[in-house]
Amino acid sequence: MASGSKQAAAVHGRFNLFAITPLVVLTIVAYATSKQQSVCLSLSYATAAHIAIDTVWNLVVPQCQPTYFRWSTVMLHHLVTFWLVLHPCMHVENADMTPACTIVEINTLLLTASRHFKKSKAITYSFYVTWVTMRLMWYPYIAFDHHARITQWGATMYDYSWMQTVGTVIVLCVLNVLWTYEVIKSLLPKKPKDK
Repeated sequence: MASGSKQAAAVHGRFNLFAITPLVVLTIVAYATSKQQSVCLSLSYATAAHIAIDTVWNLVVPQCQPTYFRWSTVMLHHLVTFWLVLHPCMHVENADMTPACTIVEINTLLLTASRHFKKSKAITYSFYVTWVTMRLMWYPYIAFDHHARITQWGATMYDYSWMQTVGTVIVLCVLNVLWTYEVIKSLLPKKPKDK
């Protein structure tokens, strides 16, 4: 898996292009309807379904990821995200918390599109802009927002509901920083190997 399989990655990318688009649409509809509960709950279930399917995909075809490190971080991301999205599925009154997290799927969609439309500088530029604004700026804000929201709801710091809604977002923030490092490292010129 060190070099990954280009064909497996391409098939997985096409799947994501198809599967993530409805999540982006539902996220936009949720914001357009002032986070109507039925839309947010549909988004929560759709996200849980996507994460479950993509987890199985990555278990069956791990070579769809370029490295073992990426595969392991994607698997951690999926486990954490699935646990996070179970909260609004189980506590419908908090379903409006989901769009704040799934808005980052716009960035995921742009990443997938940039791999398929390599010559589009607009898509690539949009990907990098949304990476910084959504993953590195928005997600840390969500941790604070979820903390305020979930403690007002009745959870206390470090209890199950807090860990499920705030702790998971903190883990996702750490993953975003790791992936940022990975992207920056890939953009830097490679050092020649010593003989």
